[in-house]
Parts: sequence; C-alpha cells; structure tokens
Amino acid sequence: MNHTLLKIAATVLHLPLMMGVGQSHAQRGGAGGTGGGGGCTVPASFTSRWFVGQSGNTCGGGSACTDGAKLDTNIDSISANNAVQTTDADRPVFHTAQINGQPAATYSGAQWLQFTEFLGSTTPFTMYAVINPTASVGNNAFVGSWNNNANPEWRLNTDFGQELLSAQVDSIGNGATAITGWTGVVVMYTPDTGNWTFEICSGGTCSLDNNGTHSLTFGHGIDAIGTGSGLFDAFQGKIAEVGVRSGATDDTGIGSYLHCQFNL
Repeated sequence: MNHTLLKIAATVLHLPLMMGVGQSHAQRGGAGGTGGGGGCTVPASFTSRWFVGQSGNTCGGGSACTDGAKLDTNIDSISANNAVQTTDADRPVFHTAQINGQPAATYSGAQWLQFTEFLGSTTPFTMYAVINPTASVGNNAFVGSWNNNANPEWRLNTDFGQELLSAQVDSIGNGATAITGWTGVVVMYTPDTGNWTFEICSGGTCSLDNNGTHSLTFGHGIDAIGTGSGLFDAFQGKIAEVGVRSGATDDTGIGSYLHCQFNL
C-alpha cells in the first residue's frame, strides 16, 4: 500500500473521535459548563447555579476533585458568585457518579458552602435543588445562611416535606409530600403578596406539591448551601445542584433541564 492510501486510511479511522463519536460523556463536555453539561439547557434568566460537577470546581484546598475529597469551591456557572468553604472540617465530601452519572456533595449535619448574600427583603424568587436526604430526623436545610437567622431558609420539615421559613422559626408554608431518595424540588415565593408554591420535578415536568399565601419579609438574603439560619438545621444527605432566580417566580425550563441532567 502506498503512502497516500495509508494517510487516507488513518484519516478515516480517526474521524469518529474527531467528531465526538465513541467519546465518553465527560470527553464531550460531560458534567460542566454553563450549558449544564451533556448538552442540557439551564433554565433561562437564573441568577446563580451551583452544580457539584461543574468544570473548575476544586477540592482539598484547590486541587481537582476526586471521589472522597472535600469540596472547597463550587463555581457559580452563571454569575461567578462561587460557593466556598475555607475550613477543611466544614467542607462537604465530593462523590462521583451519584445520580445519572453525575457527582454530588455529601453533608453530614456540620458542613456548608458560603457565597455572597443576595435576595432582598421583598425580592420574589424561584429556587430549585436536587437533593437526597439521609437523616433520620427532619428539619434539614439545604439553602439558607451561615451567619444570620433573619433570612429565607428552605428545608425539609419533621415530616420530610418541603418548608420555607423566615428567621428560622416563622414558617411560610409546607409541601405535602415527604421527600425520599433523589428528588428535584422547587420553591417560588413573592414576599409582598405572600404567594408561595412548592413543586416536585419528575419526567421533565415540575408538578404542584402545595401552595398558599403567607406574607413575610426577610432581614437578610441567602448566603449558604447545606445549612439553615445561622448554621441551624444543617443538612444531612447529598446535594447535586442548586439554582436561584432572583426577581421572579417562574419555573419555566426547570423540569426539562433536571430530566436531561439528572434523569429526574
């Protein structure tokens, strides 16, 4: 076989890899990027998104994350309001392949990641989270504040239903369904009107869990993942992703994104 034919054969053999055919999910972009990873479209107009598998996240004080390492920086892929933890003992543990091949962070009731506070006292908001609670008791907060107790706190109550609180003790509303196993959950709230809604996402759709009206404002915003108000009600379980939309109550695109990203 002459040199020209050899070059043609080599080119043909390598074409699939150049095009992405035969590559792993991770090689094609996989778990990371503002596009959600694997071609999944992140819901539009969200303010922040912390995905545990985000490209660029670091563990153990700045190193690449490996299974069992402690997550120190979870990059905010939308607004760069990164969630960080400088104290080793307070860092959640990074684990690979926890849900649909994606990683998650394990919290054991004493870990949290913090970011710059946002959401004003009367700001409407939408939040989604992908969680797997493991505690035998309720009151496990997955979004809240590490340094004050006058903020929104999104947690699982003693019946493992969703609950939104103000100032740690003032309950705004509760979900109707006990959350077990990996679940995509949504909360929407408008402080001025008091309208609150909880949803559970499955099969590409986020369906009503419960809703009602109870108007409360907040003295502070949110600034932590994995804990409630002033480090109370710290989460026990696994968190794969949290997203926040400040200024609007709109669940458009959340269900389809979570189905694509996590097969929920």
